[in-house]
Amino acid sequence: MAVDVEDKHLRLDLVTLPTKYIALCEFAGQMINKSAKEIDEQVELFIVLTSFEATVTEIPEEEVHLNG
Repeated sequence: MAVDVEDKHLRLDLVTLPTKYIALCEFAGQMINKSAKEIDEQVELFIVLTSFEATVTEIPEEEVHLNG
């Protein structure tokens, strides 16, 4: 199963998504001298303020591309 981010066509693997999210919070925090927790709080605020939604869709096995 993958997550399609609306209007962005970004597909994410639900198995690795939690690890990637935590790593991204840490990475972004290092880039702007903030903690991963502060980045997570900003993401939560963004989700609430923009009513951001992602949809979960099934992708047929033959359409899965590991290299993009």
